[in-house]
Amino acid sequence: MAIEWLKKFAKGPTASQNDWRSEIGKADLTKQEFCSLCVDALRDLFKDATIAQGDSMEEISVRRDSGDPITIFLSNLWSKIRSLQGGRAEEIERFLGAMVRAADARPAANRDAMVPMIKDVAYLKEILANFTEDDKQTVTEHLAGDLWIVYAFDTPETIVTMQKKHLRELELNTQELRALAIENLRRILPPVLQHGDGPVYLLTAGADYVASLLLFDDVWAEIQETTAGDIVAAVPSRDVLLFTDSTSKEGIEELRASITRITNSGGYLVSSTMFRRTIEGWKPFS
Repeated sequence: MAIEWLKKFAKGPTASQNDWRSEIGKADLTKQEFCSLCVDALRDLFKDATIAQGDSMEEISVRRDSGDPITIFLSNLWSKIRSLQGGRAEEIERFLGAMVRAADARPAANRDAMVPMIKDVAYLKEILANFTEDDKQTVTEHLAGDLWIVYAFDTPETIVTMQKKHLRELELNTQELRALAIENLRRILPPVLQHGDGPVYLLTAGADYVASLLLFDDVWAEIQETTAGDIVAAVPSRDVLLFTDSTSKEGIEELRASITRITNSGGYLVSSTMFRRTIEGWKPFS
């Protein structure tokens, strides 16, 4: 049953709509206040929008004159902004704006823009909620454990999830897709850099696609040459990729602690699972 707290927002703007930028900076901001202020922000940023409540206070349905309703999930945004000391309003405006514009975007199917994103099962459920029944054909591929490859188009404005209708338009099959998407991603990413003195190391390559480095076999083949055991890696968030040596007890413990710390305080979370690199690819590590 839909909860009651959001019903007042579906009837029109509130007095606090003009104050959401200042209110969002409160040190003692609660989750319910945050969700309410996000509704105010949406009404401020998209004045043609009609707001409807979801099944929880973290779900907001937005319908614009230009398209079908979308559902915006606020859990990742809340995880990120609650730890910010400043810049909350800017982060909320960026996130909500990107979500709404992505739903409005209708990119032409473009082979050169296809990229692979690494996401978990919860993310798949979220993106499926944003499509009509006819469009629930997101192009995905299981990677390992709770990780999935979600294919998308990287456009100048936003990242738009790819659908099976795009495969048909491009006359592509799923066997060709991964190699082409990785090639495209390699072209747009900055250089892959390794950081740290051990036993846990960090890989970086920009912000949005760091988790997708799991798909770069040549990178891991080079790292393997300096590792006594198997590589054990984790992608607790989309911009953090950590790895260690399976033979290092200290490294495994430190990696596990880092995952817990990021999961408890970070935003744009992906997975708390550790993965071992094997000759068959990534496998959950126990």
